[in-house]
Amino acid sequence: MFCCYSILSRHKDVEVITVENDPKRIAEDDRLYDVLEVPHSHLNTSYKDESYYAYFPKQKKGEPRVPRRKVELESSIQCLREHFGAEGYESLLSEIKRLSNAVDSEENTIYLPAGIGHPSHLVIRHLFESAIEHAKIIYYRDFPHSYRRSSKEQLEEFKAECPYHEEFQLTEEDHNLKWWLAGKFYRSQSGLMFYEQGHIQKNVPEEFYSREEFNGSKRWRKEELTKRS
Repeated sequence: MFCCYSILSRHKDVEVITVENDPKRIAEDDRLYDVLEVPHSHLNTSYKDESYYAYFPKQKKGEPRVPRRKVELESSIQCLREHFGAEGYESLLSEIKRLSNAVDSEENTIYLPAGIGHPSHLVIRHLFESAIEHAKIIYYRDFPHSYRRSSKEQLEEFKAECPYHEEFQLTEEDHNLKWWLAGKFYRSQSGLMFYEQGHIQKNVPEEFYSREEFNGSKRWRKEELTKRS
């Protein structure tokens, strides 16, 4: 939602599949996508986004500030294996393979997180890439993780790998609607939205990247979504 409002709002034949398996987050997804009338589901794994803090441990008050680690694939895989255990990681791998087999068709386009600044996103991207052979893959730029200074090097490396770029600048109306929806339905993310107000208020464009050239549309209105919710 934070990264792909433009995709969800412009295209009709979209299905959202989330990896997060926290009951609170699943309930939030269910409420939002039911209102948006977007088909959605989640993978049956033990994955929870809390693994982010296993890679970036929270520093205790008074401790000297430690520079953030660069997000790299090998260390990210190791972190997830240690956090969820071998069985948990293998269940994630198995579910992604199962889903990939179901959607791997030349007619389909799969949107994946670029994984910039977010170790779990990077691993999930890698697992899908390893399983997809025919469907077109487009990557969305992670918000807010890829906008942090510590992610700059990884972002530049990613841009070199995926040179085709498309971005969508939301109108003020759509920008306000996007964050109204986020605040209304994702209460579990209220802390992130509070601390990232600087980036949110800038109304940065939503960015998408691909290894191939880009080849859709509807618009939501706040009044319509308010009635549904």
